[in-house]
Amino acid sequence: MYPKLNEAELDNMVADDDLGALFEKGNRCAKRGDENKARQFYTLASILGNPHAHMKLAKVLEKEEKLEKAYELYTRAYSKGEDDALPGIARLIGLKEPELGMNILRQSAADGNLACIIELVEIYKKDPDTEANKKELEYWLKKLEEIEALTVASQKKTTSAKRPVGSGNAKNSRHSPTGRTPTKKSNRK
Repeated sequence: MYPKLNEAELDNMVADDDLGALFEKGNRCAKRGDENKARQFYTLASILGNPHAHMKLAKVLEKEEKLEKAYELYTRAYSKGEDDALPGIARLIGLKEPELGMNILRQSAADGNLACIIELVEIYKKDPDTEANKKELEYWLKKLEEIEALTVASQKKTTSAKRPVGSGNAKNSRHSPTGRTPTKKSNRK
């Protein structure tokens, strides 16, 4: 909804402290290269509780090495259902306790957290010199491929489910080999 709004409509919603509008305004400012303005909008949205804004700010703060505040925002985002915050949490924990950080990533990835799988792939790509790291990289790359295959299959099912009955040519019809929709026999006598 928000990306489709024009600037005037978005500004009206921003004036009303609409969380999504504040976040979208931040995105638009960031796209234009106005990082300071983007940060202001993300900060407002974060203060009002937008978990996506928590994530954006946490990433900025992590780059600025304001790690305690970044950690706080990552955990706040995660507590509001933003599973993509887990890699940030694990990275920051890993600075003090590297094994614990990696365990969080591995367990979350094993549980299917895509952001953690991607994070592990990136970690192992940086240091593929050891045999153990090569095996880990291969394992997590395979998991990514499996998820991608499932996503593609799911999208195909969704697309074919949206196709109207009787659409398509005879070869592609899902109703019958002849391309015709089966008809019910009448029970009338």
